[in-house]
Amino acid sequence: MCSLMIFMVLKYFIVSTMAIQKTIMYHHNASIMMMTYFLFGSKERVVWKFDRPSGYVSQFLLGSYNTKMFKDRVRVSKPTFIYLCHLLGPMLSKKDTKLRLCIPIECRISLTLHRLATGDTLHTLADLYGISKSSASIIVREVLIFY
Repeated sequence: MCSLMIFMVLKYFIVSTMAIQKTIMYHHNASIMMMTYFLFGSKERVVWKFDRPSGYVSQFLLGSYNTKMFKDRVRVSKPTFIYLCHLLGPMLSKKDTKLRLCIPIECRISLTLHRLATGDTLHTLADLYGISKSSASIIVREVLIFY
C-alpha cells in the first residue's frame, strides 16, 4: 500500500513537472518570437499587384484592327463577337471592388476565343491581355462553362 502511494505521488510530480516545462517552453518561444518581431519588424508586402500593360482589346482588337486581322485573332467576325458579348455578358460579368476593377466582358470573351483559335499558352495570353496567368485560366474555364 505504501509503495502504491509513493508511486502515485511520483507520477503526480512527474506529470506536473512536465506541464510546467511545457508552459515554460511555450512562454520562452513566445518571448523569442516577440523579440524577433521587435528587432527585425514585420515583413512588408513588396508588391500588391504588378503593373501590366492593358488595352489590347480596346486599342487593337476592337480599335485599330480591321475585320481580317480581327478574324485572324479570334476566328469570328466582329458582329458575331459583339453578339456573344451581349449573349454571355449577363452571366459572365463581374463587379468592380474597392481594390481593383473587374476584367471587362469583351476581354473575357476575346481571351477565350483567342485561346481556342490559336492554342497560345495561358502565359502568353495573360501577358498580351494584361492579366495574371491564374486569372486567364479561370476566365477561360468560366467562359467555356457558359459557352
